[in-house]
Amino acid sequence: KEIYGSTINFKYGDAHNINSQDHSFDLVVALAMIYYLEIDKFLVEVNRILSEDGTLFLCMSNKDVPGFVPGPHTTQYLSIPQIYDILKNAGFECTILGGFPRKGAMWYIRLQALMKGILKSFFLSFKRGKFWWSMVRSKSRGQLKPLPKSFLHMEATTEKPIALSPSKANHRYRVIYVIATKKNDH
Repeated sequence: KEIYGSTINFKYGDAHNINSQDHSFDLVVALAMIYYLEIDKFLVEVNRILSEDGTLFLCMSNKDVPGFVPGPHTTQYLSIPQIYDILKNAGFECTILGGFPRKGAMWYIRLQALMKGILKSFFLSFKRGKFWWSMVRSKSRGQLKPLPKSFLHMEATTEKPIALSPSKANHRYRVIYVIATKKNDH
């Protein structure tokens, strides 16, 4: 497929057993998926198919943001230090970035998360509580926008990702981006 004048080939398959030749990709993109995988198996395959100086780009939810709710069928969510250590041990040099920050003072963000948890527990204690909780959640989100028909019609965000420390959890940024480049000595 041609995108912005460049040819990009997409392949679909099993992330634990990638049907591609060794060193055949310069870039592997894993968007919001690593928490559904056995990370060690996935990284063995990524290391195998990436070129010598290839890059793995990850985008993942930040489990350390107050009020985080895990999705169904996930195997595990990793903190920034956990994913950094896993990738470092797998032979990658990493840059960690944060996007989509929670607005407001941290005490207020934590208070909101606490109140949300209490309110959710209250609703779920009733027979039709799940229904009413989903109604409250949908109303609190405001008007949703429909997805565009094409990536070319998406609204760009003006907020740039912020560099984060790989050695500590972050409680403000909802999305974590990881740019992991293979080390030549591994």
